[in-house]
Amino acid sequence: MRSQEHRINVSSGRPLEEKAHYSRASRVGRWVYQSGTTAIDLNGTVKGEGDIAQQIDFIMNIAEESMGIAEGSIDDVVRARVYVTDNSLVDAAGKAISRYFHSVRPTLSLIPVSRLARPSQLVEIELEAVDEARDDALKINLDNSDLGIYGASDAIKVGNRVLVSGIGISRFISWENQIQQILQKIRELTEKLGASWEDLVYTKFYLSSFKKHHLFNKTVASSLGAIKPVGTTLGVPFPTESGEKCIIEAEAIIGAKEIREDHGISPDGLFSACVAVEDLIFLSMRTPTKMTGNENSSQDWASQNDECVKAIGETLKMVGSDLSDIILRRIFTLNEAVMNREYGAGPSWFRDSFPVALGCRVKELEHPDFAVSVEAFAIRNANKTIDWRRVPMARVKEQER
Repeated sequence: MRSQEHRINVSSGRPLEEKAHYSRASRVGRWVYQSGTTAIDLNGTVKGEGDIAQQIDFIMNIAEESMGIAEGSIDDVVRARVYVTDNSLVDAAGKAISRYFHSVRPTLSLIPVSRLARPSQLVEIELEAVDEARDDALKINLDNSDLGIYGASDAIKVGNRVLVSGIGISRFISWENQIQQILQKIRELTEKLGASWEDLVYTKFYLSSFKKHHLFNKTVASSLGAIKPVGTTLGVPFPTESGEKCIIEAEAIIGAKEIREDHGISPDGLFSACVAVEDLIFLSMRTPTKMTGNENSSQDWASQNDECVKAIGETLKMVGSDLSDIILRRIFTLNEAVMNREYGAGPSWFRDSFPVALGCRVKELEHPDFAVSVEAFAIRNANKTIDWRRVPMARVKEQER
C-alpha cells in the first residue's frame, strides 16, 4: 500500500508545462492523474487535423506513456473527461475513446466546449486512474447491463470513493425536470454503491444557459436538501436539436457524513466553498467578485485569474492547507475573453508543486463580467516530497511519428 505522501510528477517535455507550471501526469498515493491533453507534439504542431479519432489516438499514446512513468496504467482508469469542440463530433469522440476502455469501463463525461487553444484542436482529455482498479473497482450501470454507452460505467466504487459519470437527458423536457431527474439518478447510483446522500461531496453542472439561474438554484436546493457539496457550474454549447440542457457529474465518499468538514457557503447558498474528508480537499469553482472602480476589470483575465487563485488559497487555510497541496487545477475561460497575460507571467503560484492542469473555453460563466473561473482539488501534504520524472525524449519522438 502506497502512502498518501508518495508523489510523482511527470513532464512530457512539452514547453508549456515548464512555462505554466504543470505536470503532464502526477501520482499521489494510489491515484494517478493525467492533465488535460490535446494532440499537439513537441514542436507545437497539432496532429490529426480534422480527424477526432486520430487526435484521440495521439492523446492516449501520450497518456499511456506519461501515466506509465508515474507507475500507473490506462487499464486502471476510473474517470475520463472528454471535452469536444464540435457537437457533431461528440458521438465520434465517444466511439473513439471506447476502443481503449471497453474492458476498463471508467466513468465518462463527454462535454461540449466552445474551443481549445487552437481551432484545429478538436478534443482534450483528462484521466484519473487508481492502482489495481481494473480488478478491485465495483462498476455499475442503472440499466443493470454490463456495458454502458461507449463502454463506460454510470458509477464506480473504488475504495470508499464513489464516482458518477456525467449524466444528461436527451429529451425535450424542462430544464428543472432534467436537473431533478439527473440528480435522482445520481442518488440511486451512489446509494447502490453504499454511499448515503449525505456523503455527497462534489458536484459539477454543465448548463445550456444561465438565463434561468433562479430556477436552477431552486431546483438544486430542493434536490440536495440540507447537504452542501462543493459545486462547479459552467455554461457549455449543447446542440439545440438534442434537447439536452444539463449534464451533471458527482462524487461521494462513503462515511463522509460523519467526518466531513464543510467550510464557507457559495453566494447562491447551494454549495460549500470547501469540503474536506480526511486528507482529501474538494473545492468549489471560484469566480471573481464583481469588481468595481475599474471599467476594464470585467475584461482583465489576468487579475480575475489571480483573484480566483487567491480565494482558493484563503479557503484552503480554513482546513490547515495551502496552494502547495493542490494536485489538480482547471481554468475555464469565457470564449470571447482575451488572455491579457502570457503563460508563465504573473505570480508563480505553482512553481514548486506543478499540479496537473486543464484549460478550455466555455460559452458562459455565472456573470457576464467574468472572464475566467478556476477549479481545484487538493490533498493534504501532497507537496511534502515529490519525485520528479520525465518521459524519455526517445519515447516522445517515437509517439510523434
